[in-house]
Amino acid sequence: MLDFNHEAGLKTHPPVSLNVYEGHNSNGLPVYSHFSVISMNPTNQTTTIGQAMQLAVQHHQAERYDDAESVYNQVLQAQPDNMDALHLLGMINYQRGKIDTAIGLIKQAIAINPQVAVLHGNLGNVYKAAGDFDNAAMCYQRALSIDPRYAQAYNNFLDLTLRHKTAVNRETLQPLIDSISFFHRFQIEITTECNLKCAECPRTVEIAEGSWTSKHMPIEEFRQLVNHAPYASVAVLQGVGEPTLHPQFEEFIAIIKSSGKFQFIALNTNALTRSVDYYKQLFDLGLTSLSISVDSLNQEIAALCRFGTKVEKLKKRIVDLAAISPHISISMVASKLNFYDIPETLVWLNSTGRFLVEIQPAIDYKKDNHQTNALSKDEIAALVKNIHALKESLPNISLGLPPSMQMQKESSVAKCNRPFLAPYVTLNGFLTPCCTTYDESLYGHANLIKEDIAVAWRRSAVSDWLHAYVEKTPDICKGCCFNSDY
Repeated sequence: MLDFNHEAGLKTHPPVSLNVYEGHNSNGLPVYSHFSVISMNPTNQTTTIGQAMQLAVQHHQAERYDDAESVYNQVLQAQPDNMDALHLLGMINYQRGKIDTAIGLIKQAIAINPQVAVLHGNLGNVYKAAGDFDNAAMCYQRALSIDPRYAQAYNNFLDLTLRHKTAVNRETLQPLIDSISFFHRFQIEITTECNLKCAECPRTVEIAEGSWTSKHMPIEEFRQLVNHAPYASVAVLQGVGEPTLHPQFEEFIAIIKSSGKFQFIALNTNALTRSVDYYKQLFDLGLTSLSISVDSLNQEIAALCRFGTKVEKLKKRIVDLAAISPHISISMVASKLNFYDIPETLVWLNSTGRFLVEIQPAIDYKKDNHQTNALSKDEIAALVKNIHALKESLPNISLGLPPSMQMQKESSVAKCNRPFLAPYVTLNGFLTPCCTTYDESLYGHANLIKEDIAVAWRRSAVSDWLHAYVEKTPDICKGCCFNSDY
């Protein structure tokens, strides 16, 4: 039993955050990724109660639930209206599967201070785990009304909406659309020129049709676009073309870096147009990660997938770039052309260094499907099986697979969240739902060279498209590896 000192003295303890990996614990109970402990209002008991709460939180983080529960209960004996103890005792009950008890305790905490967003967010998590999606949605909405920048409540509410269509009317869905505070990714196409002709690339398709124009984005337009861009976790400078062919690409990296809007700056490249020293300079200017496109390291197959690839040069470039930065990954498009060769490519990469390898199925951009190289669902399943069979022999390879290549039950897969979290901007500055479409009309010709994201994102065309997207997956998502509907 803890001995609480009730002597006078107003000391407070700082907020404590519990960071627990999202997933399931050893008992099969759901564990969410974040709890927050709110600083208690100073009273003449806070010194020792604060220490007790910090001890309880340490037990809680380490999943010593019995010990944590004991301390929380002792705190409540000394201070029955301790909001943090009620809240976190509720979360322990939730983690143990005692849903009704958890709801009751968290509601008691909310009654003490209904203006704490994290309490409503965690109550929403409990309701969500219980399958009470309507109440979960209301809790997330309440949390966001208190703290519009509460990222986890936003992400959980969005997941609930896309997975279960809980908030599909305009009144409930609109807050998810209106927010521009939670973008994960912001992708900008800066050139449509390329040194390769990839089999499944829309550029290659439209060149064959005689409808493609190659050009670079002018630097002044890029500067204006960045001024109008949202804050996001990562900026990706890549579209249909090869970004490093832009003659002012180094300046683009510097502009993005100096904007202060992005934590990370990423580039996808075929790594064949520039020297290793050039890429080193990009890292010095602020580039944080580089993904190399590699569909095959067999010259004959590479020529079919990405015509113009010189495999020996590419192999050397991979080795040399991995030597200058640990943040080199591999991007691979799987199609009928390299279906049987992918394991061999993975074996070579494993022998060369440690890489994250992101594999996604090719999208069919052709107007007719009778000669597509895109994989069927059965072929995707067979490829995933073959890759997993190799996994133990590839200790240096971390695989990144999109939803369409993950072995999940259909009910556990949500509709793609990229239209809400990862806007795409075309070479001409037009905002689109994602990188699979260049149709500037979908968002009412909203243009970030001409207007700020706060204006563009609140256009009625953006809202109308996102509402329709939640209700029914549009044709532009057909074949995309990030959408579970296809």
